[in-house]
Amino acid sequence: MVLSFELKAQTTAVFYVPQDFSVVAIYKPNEKAGFYVGGRYMVSIPAQYTYTTPYAFVNRFGVDVSIKRGVSLLGGGYFTDPPSFINTTFQPEMWVRINFIHLLTGKESDLDLTGSIRISKEFYYGLGLSYPL
Repeated sequence: MVLSFELKAQTTAVFYVPQDFSVVAIYKPNEKAGFYVGGRYMVSIPAQYTYTTPYAFVNRFGVDVSIKRGVSLLGGGYFTDPPSFINTTFQPEMWVRINFIHLLTGKESDLDLTGSIRISKEFYYGLGLSYPL
């Protein structure tokens, strides 16, 4: 009796978006597609005699699709800052994500640098790390 298994690569990545003060986490269970979710921690200075605590909220989510080895497109949405239950608006966004070492060498390394640029209403960029599981 012979048993064989074929395993596909799983990848995780985390990058920071300094203009938006957000952290975006990506999970790709296979080589072709995955998903991402981003969050922001917000601290505001309250008005006099008012106390509000800092809070975190999810400000983006979407899918991550590979277009070639080392390059991915992330598409989804973006919530307003801060989101409210009545006036929350949804703006489409598109990210181009590049794994630099993977793109240059063609090899999946243990740890890779990730760079992202956002194509939407404003120009954002993000830098982070990618790690195959």
